[in-house]
Amino acid sequence: MTISNRDNDLWCRFACKITKSTKQRQHSSLQNYVSLTLFSILLAVATSQMVSCQSVSASKILMDNGLSMDNVTSSLTSSTNNLSENEDHGMGLFPKIHPHMSGEKGIFVNGYLVETANGVVAIDSALTASESKALKAELDSINKPLLAVLLTHPHPDHVAGVTYLVSPNTSSSSTPMHIPIISLQSVEKIMNATEEAKRSQWTPIFKEEWISKWTYPNQNVKDEEAVTFDGMTYRVHDLGPGGDSDANSIWILENEPNVAFVGDLVFNGHHPYIADDHILDWLRNLERARDLLANITTIYPGHGESGSIELIDSQERYLFTYIDVLRELSGDNSTLTEEAKAELTQRMEEFLPGGGLSFLIAQSADSVAAELAAAAANG
Repeated sequence: MTISNRDNDLWCRFACKITKSTKQRQHSSLQNYVSLTLFSILLAVATSQMVSCQSVSASKILMDNGLSMDNVTSSLTSSTNNLSENEDHGMGLFPKIHPHMSGEKGIFVNGYLVETANGVVAIDSALTASESKALKAELDSINKPLLAVLLTHPHPDHVAGVTYLVSPNTSSSSTPMHIPIISLQSVEKIMNATEEAKRSQWTPIFKEEWISKWTYPNQNVKDEEAVTFDGMTYRVHDLGPGGDSDANSIWILENEPNVAFVGDLVFNGHHPYIADDHILDWLRNLERARDLLANITTIYPGHGESGSIELIDSQERYLFTYIDVLRELSGDNSTLTEEAKAELTQRMEEFLPGGGLSFLIAQSADSVAAELAAAAANG
C-alpha cells in the first residue's frame, strides 16, 4: 500500500481525531470495489442465511484535507423522510419514487423506479432472481415504458437484476438494445472483469437464484454529465474509490424536489461492508457528498430507508466509531483476535441496535486494521 505525502498528512490528522474520540466514545462518530475474495465472503454469509506516527488529535487529521467532525451531529437512527408512491412532490403527481427494498436474502439492497408522466427510469436493481422478478413486476404494474436504467456502482446486488428490468413483457416489443443502460465507464469495466468469476463461484450455491447473465451498460457518462428523460434531468457525480466499491457514483435528479441516489456511499440502518482498503477515501467522499447534496430534499441510499442530509453525517459517525473501537481492540496491529472481533461486533451492535448485516462487522475487521496500520506506518 503506497501512501502519498498528502495521505500521510491525512493519516496524521485522522489519527489525532481517532485518539480524541477514544476518550469521548459516546460523542464521537465513526465503502471501492470489493475484491472478488472479500465480496465472496459477504455473499457466502448471506447465502448461508438464505439456505439455512504518534497519536495526534483527530481534529487536525481531517482539517488539512477538508474533513471535519464539527457538523456530524446525527446518528444512524435519525428520522427518515420516505416518499410514498402516491406522494405529491411539488410537480403535480410526478415524479413518484417507487423504492424496492430487498429482504435479508437479497442483502437489503434497494432498487428505485422513478415514475414520470410518460415513463419510468430505474436506478440500480437487485441481487437475486426472486427480488429482480419482483422489481420487474413493480415496473410492469406501473404500465409505462422503461425509459432508462442508471447504475450507481458495479456490485452484483445492484446490477445483476438489470437483465430482468429490460426484458420485454407480453405487451411490449422493447428489447435491451432499445433501452439506455447508463453508467460510468469504470462501472462497466468492473462488471466485465468480475461477472464470469462470480457466476462460476456462486451459481452452485445460489442455484436458480443467481442471475446467470448480466446485461451491460450501453451508454457511458463522465463526471458531471447529465441525461434527460421525460423532462427529468439526472446528473452523475463520479466519486471513484471510497464507498464499498472501486467505482462509486451519485445520480442527482435536478428537477424539483431535487433528490439523490447515492448507491453504497450510505448504508442506513445496516452495517456496511468496509473490507476494501479505502476507509479514508470513504470519509473524504462523504465530505464531498455533503457539499454536493447540500440542497437535496431526500437521499436514497443503496441499503436502508431514505432520509435527509443527516444520512451523510450518520454514515460518517458509523465509520469513525468503527475505527475508534477497532484501534482500541487491535492495539494498532494489522489483525484482530477472534475475541477482539467478537467484542467489536458487540460494541457496534450496541451503537446500531437492530442493524442488518451485522456479520459484516467482523468480516471487515482485519482489512480495516491492516489499512490503518499501513497508513500509520507510512505516516
